[in-house]
Amino acid sequence: AKPDRGLAALSKSCAACHSPAAADAKGGGLALVDAAGGLAPLAARDRQRAAARVRSGSMPPPPTRLPAADKAALLELLK
Repeated sequence: AKPDRGLAALSKSCAACHSPAAADAKGGGLALVDAAGGLAPLAARDRQRAAARVRSGSMPPPPTRLPAADKAALLELLK
């Protein structure tokens, strides 16, 4: 999976709650997206936690569903 597809999925499906501006209010304090729209620097445990939630389907929360290719690209980005 291409990194740009992972970043596009991150922007489309995660940024509304996990950007620096929204993370405290909506994202459980976890900013996945940096101010420039890229993947924020994350501790290994935060990457693993985010990846586990994407893998399980609990993130992004329903009714949002990631297409399989976007999910794979996002998981690759979170490695």
